[in-house]
Amino acid sequence: VWGACEDVRVLEKFRTGEYKVPNLHIIDEARSMLLEVGGVKLRLLGLGGAVVMHKLFDNGEGRTTIAGGQGTMWTTLLQMGELVDTAHRVYDPTETRIFITHASPAREGILNQLSVTLKADFSISAGLHFRYGSSYNEFSVNPTLDHYRGKLAASKASFNDVWETVKSEVEPAIQQNEAQQNLLKNALQIVEKMPTTAAGGNPFGGPAAGQASLGQVDESAFKNMWNFNLADAAFGYLVLEIQDGRIGTEMRAQGFNFSHRGAKQQPGIPPTTA
Repeated sequence: VWGACEDVRVLEKFRTGEYKVPNLHIIDEARSMLLEVGGVKLRLLGLGGAVVMHKLFDNGEGRTTIAGGQGTMWTTLLQMGELVDTAHRVYDPTETRIFITHASPAREGILNQLSVTLKADFSISAGLHFRYGSSYNEFSVNPTLDHYRGKLAASKASFNDVWETVKSEVEPAIQQNEAQQNLLKNALQIVEKMPTTAAGGNPFGGPAAGQASLGQVDESAFKNMWNFNLADAAFGYLVLEIQDGRIGTEMRAQGFNFSHRGAKQQPGIPPTTA
């Protein structure tokens, strides 16, 4: 997937086939890939660009659905809607789904909800100049389920502020385009399922009480969807080792250099007594 600092015109030429690079495969909202390795069918779903709330409805200099301009790239709501459509069309319960993004689902509540909508088993995201990679699930980094709900609720509130501002312009603009209307509907349904408050209910917006089975499904996603945040390519990597149906991991990082702490240390001068 592309990152936050790319040229939108170049990416458009890769999509049209004008540019080609051997062994370079770009995964985006319109194109997923399937790998069969070690007895596992891996479905790769991708979404590039930064997640910036006030740019979710801005295509920038992009001539197609890819959004960007002046050397930066971002995600739009229509791209999210198209990714949901792509994921539904290729859905196969026998596959293991990996959601690859530039922005981290742990930092962006709307991406977190999107990964649940996509039924992702794993997410892999880029680090922001990190020297180490990280591996976690939501259960391991949130003290309570309410804390996790609060993160999603804050993201929903932030989105709704933007949506209410631009709604009167966006809806007439796509009135004649049924395909874009459907993509927008897909994306808005993602947000609608997010909780509005941190307390009560379940983390993905279902019935609030008395639904033990629904609660169990949500708790399963809360604990079982695993996330990997990568170190910068110059400093580390993540390898998925797939054999006999099991997906193992190997993470490597150069890490920080602490040699300066022991270099040129002057011996302490003992205190003098009068």
